[in-house]
Amino acid sequence: MYSTCTILPEENEGVSDSFLAEHPDFCRTPFSLSGPVGETEGQVTLWPHRHGTDGFYICRMTRN
Repeated sequence: MYSTCTILPEENEGVSDSFLAEHPDFCRTPFSLSGPVGETEGQVTLWPHRHGTDGFYICRMTRN
């Protein structure tokens, strides 16, 4: 699990994309959250104006 309390792509998708490029034995793994988010494809950015939270990024990765 990689999670931040920011909505900046360079700290979120940029970091998880770099990690996955350097570690081919890992992949994003779908997960679900309650409320309006629902099912994800392994990563999600939560936005204050959409989700009623602070800004967050969550990425779930598992080793193959």
